[in-house]
Amino acid sequence: HTLFTVPTFADGKTYDDPALPTAKRRREEEAYAQLLGAGCKLVYHDFEEALVRKRGSFEAVYDPKSFDAADRAVSGHITQLLKEATADRKTLLLPMGLGHHLDHSLVRDAGLGISPLPARLYLYEDLPYAQDYTLAEIGAVAAGFAAAQTRTARPCLISYPGFEGIKRKGMSCYPSQDGDGSVSAQTLDCGRRLIAEGIAERYWQLA
Repeated sequence: HTLFTVPTFADGKTYDDPALPTAKRRREEEAYAQLLGAGCKLVYHDFEEALVRKRGSFEAVYDPKSFDAADRAVSGHITQLLKEATADRKTLLLPMGLGHHLDHSLVRDAGLGISPLPARLYLYEDLPYAQDYTLAEIGAVAAGFAAAQTRTARPCLISYPGFEGIKRKGMSCYPSQDGDGSVSAQTLDCGRRLIAEGIAERYWQLA
């Protein structure tokens, strides 16, 4: 499920008409889905990204105080979508919200608003925003969310042979968001902090 599919920012610039960047992003999503294989089914929900809702203000996108009525409306819709999506799966993976990007935080809180919460609940470390936190700080953030749900945070490292090459292929599907390669480089640097001589991703199970 891709929730925020209406952007105005792509290729390092802001467009007046969201149609062009929206089409670019969809082509990139389709390229990534093709890389994953036939089992990947794309579902678009066509919510406007935070930068659109905030009328082009990058500062507001990263300011929790900018959360307003439009954000609350989107959050309510997402809570219902996630509740329906997890009804027969009992597993939910949410962003942790590192970096305070409004869309990430909104999805996290919408998911945590489901009642009852799925039995298998995970938070993933937002990349590359995780680079601005120490590993201990990220663990403390995860523990805080777990405690709020009367659960315990358990780290889950994901890695396997060839993982870095596969990550690079996946990230190369998104040139409109990573034209100069800086986001990819930062993401890989985050992964190198977790294991020796390779990369990994870390999820946190709230069990």
